Amino acid sequence: MSGSYLSLIFESSSISGGKAASWRDETGALIEAGLHVCFPYHRHLLSLLGELGAGSGIKWADAALRYVRTDGDVAELRFPRLPRPLNGAFAIARHRHLSLCDRLSALFGAVEATLSSHGWRSRYESITFAQWAQRRGLSKALVASVFEPMIGGLTFLRSDEVSARAMLDYIVAVGGSTDAYRVGQFRGGTAQVVIEPLVADLVARGGRIRTGCAVDSLVIDGGRATGVRLQDGNQVRADVVIVAVPSHQLGRLMPAALQHNPAIRSVARLQAVPVASVLVRFDRLLGGPPGLRLSPGCVFNTWADMAELLPELAGSGRSVLQLVVAPLRCPSLLDDAALTARVIADVRRILPAARAARVEKTVVTRTPHSVHAAIPGAEQLRPDVHIGVPGLLLAGDHVCTGHNPNMESAVISGLRAANLAIEAAR
Repeated sequence: MSGSYLSLIFESSSISGGKAASWRDETGALIEAGLHVCFPYHRHLLSLLGELGAGSGIKWADAALRYVRTDGDVAELRFPRLPRPLNGAFAIARHRHLSLCDRLSALFGAVEATLSSHGWRSRYESITFAQWAQRRGLSKALVASVFEPMIGGLTFLRSDEVSARAMLDYIVAVGGSTDAYRVGQFRGGTAQVVIEPLVADLVARGGRIRTGCAVDSLVIDGGRATGVRLQDGNQVRADVVIVAVPSHQLGRLMPAALQHNPAIRSVARLQAVPVASVLVRFDRLLGGPPGLRLSPGCVFNTWADMAELLPELAGSGRSVLQLVVAPLRCPSLLDDAALTARVIADVRRILPAARAARVEKTVVTRTPHSVHAAIPGAEQLRPDVHIGVPGLLLAGDHVCTGHNPNMESAVISGLRAANLAIEAAR
């Protein structure tokens, strides 16, 4: 928003970015809130980065997913340039960790997963992906070896938790073409590639950001949102208020007059997934396949070597692994030391070069409330941008956009909210 409109953003944290934040610790090491990736179907996110001149900050891998198991045993899910569902069928047929029976079990499900309409897939919002897979005859080995780490990386859930609709939507989105399977990773922290360009653009347009400034509640006057009350007691008036906070915090900001709003009540029923990102720096390069890796049977499901992405690590001769542990519900992993020990043990099990390597640094970053859990029934709880309160709009990955909760969904909701705010302020 620019021109005659003043945008004022209140950020409770001392740094901008929320769940996409990154920062430097006391030693200068880059710390990420999580391992963020993007796909070619994230058209709104990529368009936004292009407008900001930040598109070159993404490193694109080839059209393959790489699975790493014990002793560095690598298998690829590589998608040929064929129309769907043939591309997916051929990719699974060449997956060397699967038996012939496992590969054949995928054929019928692949047809439905890649050719079904959105309306057809919505029928499976009431069951889990594991239940759908069982009905379609997918073998347990196929689900455990191929889909389980994929589901963990995309939704932070297990196959017996995530709704079949949510996972089938992902399969269709990334299966639209061969190039759609490419994974993009940020060449640096998300703050450097995404957040800082956004902040710079906002300030250049006359907007302001106040970090370390928490909002206490929304102000409602005559049934209309008229501003916010800060935790320091000050009140700021506004023509339009866009509330872009995680779903679990939304209800806390609403005054008593809005606590019975159907959308607010529905959002309160969404369940957030606890996630941890574990950074481990070794005293040498560990090798292995490039790009984003998936590892079935490990405490982490997806991981990457940041030495491939961060210019500051080029030539350092050290691997800096970022590994995602989700969902983080096991009581024995609630302690940082126990979680780190389990992660390092699994890394040494799958990467032989790590067994003799010395660990130089570990950092555990916990996000108790990450994206909401895309479990059966959750989709119908997601609110629209406009919830029937004049002057109030919602934004965030929990808002209903036709996409699963991720960065693309957050950008779409933000664009919709901004356009509606401009219309309302005219």
